[in-house]
Amino acid sequence: VVPLLTASGAGAVSRFDLGLVISTGLGIGTIFTLFVVPSVYMMIGHDLNSHAKAEPVEEKQVHEAI
Repeated sequence: VVPLLTASGAGAVSRFDLGLVISTGLGIGTIFTLFVVPSVYMMIGHDLNSHAKAEPVEEKQVHEAI
């Protein structure tokens, strides 16, 4: 990607534009993967974890009643 950004000569402007788009896309994809995906995963995991803790209490009460 660096050669596209530092190109000179004929077609340098189009190569720079192409390199800029590629490097920006890679940067946004990396930030999304490192921060957004784990954050959403933690939020979903926290919600599911709270429901999982409530179910064994109900099962325990049923077993005590029997």
